[in-house]
Parts: sequence; structure tokens; C-alpha cells
Amino acid sequence: MLNDLDEHEAALEALAKALAPRLEYPTAHFRKGEILLELDKPAVALAAFDHAVRLRPDDGEFLIGRGKAPMAMERHEEGLTSHRCAIELAPRKPTSLYASGLAFLSINRNRAAMACFEEALALKPDYV
Repeated sequence: MLNDLDEHEAALEALAKALAPRLEYPTAHFRKGEILLELDKPAVALAAFDHAVRLRPDDGEFLIGRGKAPMAMERHEEGLTSHRCAIELAPRKPTSLYASGLAFLSINRNRAAMACFEEALALKPDYV
């Protein structure tokens, strides 16, 4: 399966082929960013996420992905800004709040993380 860690390069090649005829396919750019993050290439991942967000600026999942790349480069405020934008787009979506909580947790901002987790659980008590 292409999602296995040792096959990320093959996944990137497959995405490049998929993108060739349709350069404006936002989901493929998003997936490319995810794979590049797994390969520990956050700067290149950020460019892929930025492209996806430009094509579909109202997609909170893309903004959350976009926030992960600067976090990996220790550009925390930039990453958190993307997370905030995702929450502003869909304030009642627990996935954005949960992802933001994880981002805060990764930089030891535990109170902010807890607030995000609690808000996500208030919206959907069975959220895991």
C-alpha cells in the first residue's frame, strides 16, 4: 500500500503523475503535503499545503495541514494562525479544535491545548 512509511517516495511519484494533467486539483496538493511531512520535508510540504489552500481557501482540513508544516519548522505562531483560521471557518467542528489542541500540546502550551480539547468534547462528547 502506498501509505506505508517506506513507500512515501512512490506515493509522491504517483501524485506527480496525477497532478500533471490537473494542476489545480487541491486534494492532491494536500496529500502531497501530508506525505512530505512524513518524509520530514516541512518546507516543501508547506508549499504543497499553500497551493491546496489557494485552490480551496474555505477547507479547514487544508488549513490544519498547512499549520502542521510551520509547527514542524518551529514557526509556531505561523502554524497556530492556520489552525485559528480553520476554527474560524467552522467553529463548531471538533476536528479543527482537536488538531489545534495537539499543536498547542506540542509546544507545551498545555492550558491552551486543554481548552481546545474541552471545547471539542463539549461539541461532540464522544469525540476521540
